Amino acid sequence: LQAPTELHAAELSELVNYLLKPAKTDVAKVRVIFRWISGQDLLRYKHIHAPPKESAAMYLNDLKQNKGSYESLFRQMCKYAGIPCEKITGYAKGVSYNVGEDIGDTARNTWNAVLVDKTWRLIDMQWASRQVVTQDKGEWELIDDGTGSKPAKSEDSDVSYDIYAYEEFYFLTDPEEFVYSHFPDEEAWQLLARPMTFEEFQKIAYLRSKFFELSMTVMSHPWCVLQAVNGEANLDMGFNSDTMKFSYNLYRSTKVEHKQIQGNVDMDKFLFLETIPDEKTLSVEIFFPTTGKFKAEIFGRDTNESDTVLKWLCTYVFYCETPKTNCRPLPQNPRKEWGPGSDTINMGMEAITHKRGKINVDDGEVEVKFSLNKDRDFLHKLTTEDNKTLDNYTVHRIENGEVIFHARVPGKGQYMLSIMAKEDDEEGGYPSVCNYLLRCDEEFPPLEPFPEIPNGELGPTDEFKKLGLALVENCSAMVTVDKTGQLFFKMKIPNNVEFFAKLGLLIDGNVEDKSEYVSWYREGEIVTFELRFGQKGSYRFNLFAKPAGQPGGFPRAFSSIIEVPIPMMVAMSFPEKYAGWTDECKLIEPFNKNLPSKDKVDFAAVVPNAKAVAVVGNEWTQLKKDKDGIWKNQVATIEEGKPMFLSAKFDEAGNSFSHLLKYDVISKEKMDEIARDQKKAHNDADAEYHERTKMKETLKKKAEEKRKQEALEKRRRMELQIMEDGEKKQIEERLDYEEAGKTLSSSDSTARRLEEERKKREEDRKKKDEKIRKREADNIQKRDSRSKSADALRDQLMLAIKQKNKVNLERAIAECEAAKLPEIEADLYQAKSCLNSLDSGRSGKSSNGIY
Repeated sequence: LQAPTELHAAELSELVNYLLKPAKTDVAKVRVIFRWISGQDLLRYKHIHAPPKESAAMYLNDLKQNKGSYESLFRQMCKYAGIPCEKITGYAKGVSYNVGEDIGDTARNTWNAVLVDKTWRLIDMQWASRQVVTQDKGEWELIDDGTGSKPAKSEDSDVSYDIYAYEEFYFLTDPEEFVYSHFPDEEAWQLLARPMTFEEFQKIAYLRSKFFELSMTVMSHPWCVLQAVNGEANLDMGFNSDTMKFSYNLYRSTKVEHKQIQGNVDMDKFLFLETIPDEKTLSVEIFFPTTGKFKAEIFGRDTNESDTVLKWLCTYVFYCETPKTNCRPLPQNPRKEWGPGSDTINMGMEAITHKRGKINVDDGEVEVKFSLNKDRDFLHKLTTEDNKTLDNYTVHRIENGEVIFHARVPGKGQYMLSIMAKEDDEEGGYPSVCNYLLRCDEEFPPLEPFPEIPNGELGPTDEFKKLGLALVENCSAMVTVDKTGQLFFKMKIPNNVEFFAKLGLLIDGNVEDKSEYVSWYREGEIVTFELRFGQKGSYRFNLFAKPAGQPGGFPRAFSSIIEVPIPMMVAMSFPEKYAGWTDECKLIEPFNKNLPSKDKVDFAAVVPNAKAVAVVGNEWTQLKKDKDGIWKNQVATIEEGKPMFLSAKFDEAGNSFSHLLKYDVISKEKMDEIARDQKKAHNDADAEYHERTKMKETLKKKAEEKRKQEALEKRRRMELQIMEDGEKKQIEERLDYEEAGKTLSSSDSTARRLEEERKKREEDRKKKDEKIRKREADNIQKRDSRSKSADALRDQLMLAIKQKNKVNLERAIAECEAAKLPEIEADLYQAKSCLNSLDSGRSGKSSNGIY
């Protein structure tokens, strides 16, 4: 590349001799010549006037003026290097190629074959050195660039220009890959064991060099033109790297009429692109709400590479004659990809539960889990098809090295769950790392959103960790309470930390305070919380804490969402606490705030440092301290409508008592009424819960059946997408005929012919569809039969092993070997080992061999 410029004016052989000085092998010689030519930027090259004949300058001048060819310069330099080199003529799918169209003389091109190490190899010197960038807007209108925003209208004009950039792919290219873009006139120069025909070359998928450089493979469709089936089309491609990132452009042909069946629908949100990391598959699904001709370009890159530009990988053309009915647009997805991919991997996240981009949430809820390799901060949101954000329908929590996202949807439709993340304590915004399409096709009782939580972040906050708090027992950030309607959990809270707890119930979009249903007591550093739930629904539990004695407010330290499907049978609130009731105090009885009037009630409590404890109503009843330090006594309650207090004296010398707890006295009839109402609410919720559980099970089975059916439909559809010879021309003719606005009539021979062709094509498609369905049914039947045979043989083997009967073992082994079923290989191995042990036992010798 750094050859002296004065050699440009010398004879070409001198330049070659200079370049070949370090080259020791034929491959090295070809490589040096290839890199020197591909390194010449003709935009910067200074024209040399009247250069000597057969000089490098002569060739470069001609190339700059579009008079010469890269092929001839390369061939001449190989000649001086003593490398056999041939000129190959043929067709190449370059900038003038319109995908799916017949290839004509404008695609004529030349390239080279060189003999290195006794093997002919292929090189395209021009494509390795210079690319023509073109924007052909004559036929194609960009309707979706994958950003989620509607692209600007294209103008009918063609723009092209040259850039001089090195392309490694065209050096000694694999013939299996080269033939996707280059078709030689002489079949032998394909260098393939099974040569391709020109008809195949015209139909074969349009794959670009980057497709092969990224080691991608065609999995579903080898041809570049496909037809939508009932308004849907699918593509699958394989890849090797875990860190691939993809995007797309979707175009509509302006030369074909686009007829809609459901009003005026934009086409900018109907392509679904996802990577399936476990299967190393890129899956593309397109829905067509309109007839017409469309083009999809796929772009991609490996995020481990330094180049951040997504490169053009391949192009497919689709014809749609029958739009999809009830075709709903996807939610706007600026990420372009759906589901986990390279962004989640690069963020140290690995999908555990949902590894695909589409999630069916027919019961209205979903839980999505990722493993984490270190702490991350997260944001998330739920949006609708029309890009409206739904507040408080998503929350997340981090537990045991996993981040769990919870999402609800308010009803039927399509939604996008967006997940954004950044490293813990990292400055700046939150980049999007994963978007899921949540699809709900079923009607179900409406779900409330979650109670509002800052950033939807459940569990411990940074303040929790700073204060030395810890979760001890039964303390999750997302809890579903059992049918007792009660919840107990424990936390470690150091003695030098002040705290309080709040409980709220979401009712009609507002959180109603239910903190009187929370109680706690401390034993050393362990604090036990008891929560009661008198109503079903979604509750929010918040713990606020700060260092003891520190002025100012209490920051939030912990949050949890508590789902209560069935409330407590009889849920009374706890007595009202006063300042004198400290964390070390423990109430044993009565736990309920309401006391029956004119009754006898046992009181018992632990009140550290108290000198005397009494219950105060119309009169005072002193409690007595037993050997365990519990203050207790039986107390007569007063008339309804008046309060009673548990009070204590802490100063031995004084007579002053401080109120600790307050109770309300109500009539027994009122207490019975409350109990009856709550029991009814409990039983109603119990019945509703079981009904909903049954509904969920039904929906789960239905969803599984739907998933299997969709997989079968996809396989069937992908076979039907392949167009037979001549079918493309018929479709174009029909679409062009509709565009002309002609009306089918008996007097119109063209119309009759087209209608007959349409009917025949529909009939052929139905036959093909039925054939595919029958084959799938036969395969299922064969698998079922095979499974039953395997089970029977396995049972026979296990019985013979259990009986340790040599004759039965030999018979069973022979039958299994004759069946040749891989499913029972492990059982067969076990049976043979058993037979060996029986043989060695009889002979008195040990055997290490297998029968």
